[in-house]
Amino acid sequence: CEDNLCSCEDPRDDATVCDDADAECGEVLDNCEVERTCPGVCEPFQDCEDNLCVCEDDRLDQEVCDALGAQCGTVVDLCNDERTCADTCDAASESCDLGTNQCVCDTGLAGVECCGAGDCTDPSESCDLGTNQCFCDTGLTGVDCCGDGDCTDPSESCNLGTNQCFCDTGLAGVDCCGAGDCTEDNQVCDNNECVCEDSRSVGDICGDAGAECGSVQDLCGDFVTCANTCTGEQICNLMTNQCEDPPGCTDDSDCSGCLVCDGGSCEPDNDQCSGCGSCDAAGDCFADSSNCADICCDLGLIPETFECQPGPGCILL
Repeated sequence: CEDNLCSCEDPRDDATVCDDADAECGEVLDNCEVERTCPGVCEPFQDCEDNLCVCEDDRLDQEVCDALGAQCGTVVDLCNDERTCADTCDAASESCDLGTNQCVCDTGLAGVECCGAGDCTDPSESCDLGTNQCFCDTGLTGVDCCGDGDCTDPSESCNLGTNQCFCDTGLAGVDCCGAGDCTEDNQVCDNNECVCEDSRSVGDICGDAGAECGSVQDLCGDFVTCANTCTGEQICNLMTNQCEDPPGCTDDSDCSGCLVCDGGSCEPDNDQCSGCGSCDAAGDCFADSSNCADICCDLGLIPETFECQPGPGCILL
């Protein structure tokens, strides 16, 4: 009673008033209708509703799953509510482990063979320990994995089972070979193709041809250059590949071909050759493309004549 008036007074502190009202948060009225603030604070994922902390996880299902690293199955959020995760498992080889919410290689599926470290028997493959599947591994020495259309050799296709390029006899005009498959003389199998190969050394090729100098053809038609064995003033006869002594002379009649007598010896004279021809030391005119500008020297329509002209038969020197 104050000043002859009855006044209300609730001696309890705020925490006691809130506890008596079973209030966890917010504001409540005490016995005197005075508002009291409860000291309780809700967790970050909780909201205060009717003086109670109510759990509220506002994240989408997949956000919850991603935060927990779940690849499949169901998980519970911060409020212990069940959330369903998108199934990211490979339907052909994987199932969901509901205990771990992870996709695992499932040998119970038809045709599925799961691997561990060192389990892959193909020398071009390694085991992906994430998927437990053998895969073509370009990190291995000499391994070149392919996909459909990746093989650049026109005689090859990609085996999508092994991810390796292989010689494909199903392609038009392709004849694949292996060791011992080439039946013609001087042929070997190179990259699944029979090709000519002269296994002799350059010295043996020239020796078998009896060549002392110049160039001769091997068994495959390719030219090889022989060591020049000419001595002193000897010159190489490019027609016979033999070393010859230079001829002596008193006048041009003592010299053959395009050679002229000069100081007692027969010397090449390019003026004796027609067009772009030049004279070699043996007295033979030859096509000399250095006498042509940007095109090559070739035999003309008249025998023993040479003309500057383009064409696949040009002799480039």
